Amino acid sequence: MYGLVDSGAQVNYIAGKLATSLGLDIKELHEAGCRKVRTVDGTLYESSSFTLIKVEDPLSPLRFTLFAHVLYLNGKHQLILGRPLLSQYNPQID
Repeated sequence: MYGLVDSGAQVNYIAGKLATSLGLDIKELHEAGCRKVRTVDGTLYESSSFTLIKVEDPLSPLRFTLFAHVLYLNGKHQLILGRPLLSQYNPQID
């Protein structure tokens, strides 16, 4: 599984297949919350569902929950962390 931290992504995304395999609870969005997303290869996807991802680092006290739109992606990157992560947690990326 590959993930990507993308400062240009306005929201966080997770591939539906990954969310399902991790046993995450996927919920439907109301129509007003749906998003259309164009990926770097030009493919247009629509997200009508979301999930909450609990993140825990066993080597540090880092623990938080992320809201992520669920997309049924076919590409290499199955998790895209965007501006919400960067603005809320200001991670140090090397």
